Amino acid sequence: MTNQQIKAILISKGVNRLYHSNTVETSLSFLNAGGLLSRGVCEDLGYPQTPQKSDQLDKDFDIYYDLFFDSVDIHERAHNANYYGSVLFEYDISVLDSIPEGCVRITKSNPVNWNANASENDRYFTNECELGFCFTKGDFGQHITIKAQNSPLSFIYLRRIIITNPCNDYMNYYANAVNAIKQSISDNNFDIVLEERDCPDYCKCFDYYSNNHNVVTHYKLGGYQ
Repeated sequence: MTNQQIKAILISKGVNRLYHSNTVETSLSFLNAGGLLSRGVCEDLGYPQTPQKSDQLDKDFDIYYDLFFDSVDIHERAHNANYYGSVLFEYDISVLDSIPEGCVRITKSNPVNWNANASENDRYFTNECELGFCFTKGDFGQHITIKAQNSPLSFIYLRRIIITNPCNDYMNYYANAVNAIKQSISDNNFDIVLEERDCPDYCKCFDYYSNNHNVVTHYKLGGYQ
């Protein structure tokens, strides 16, 4: 499939935005680098990033240098915290126009569930018919990926950044995070909209962020302290 064929099918499914979530620490590295970074490139360039449990698995499956997007805002869709982080980067789907041919791929399931002996066809959609029939907007395992993204993915196509307010007893982490992101946007002269999300009472993220460990992991400044 060509990039344009994939893009056309995504649009036909109602996907007009691509979403990438991460921690505050890693997001600050994106801002300092001038675009989204794969785990591998972030490591190679020496930028701080929050460890992920899947890092070794990603290396084993040769996807450590890939960028991952969701087809929906998971937090908004599931009324729950996004486990990858509290900072959401929302890109226009036109960003796919800037990707080298053949580097846009869509997983059939989350790589954490892949079998080591699975084929390429088992892991990714490989033809228009299959993608058009089986892709489901909002399926959290069907990731839109950019293969071997070896440089920062430009913010030209970025529409906004959203940070979720944990609304709990650890508000100092949130305040410091918001200030750090705003300062980084200013220092790097970006014209980027930062929105603060206050969740409704029924949102499950209140339970998730009642755990101090989760708050610290998502909101700490880490290497930017």
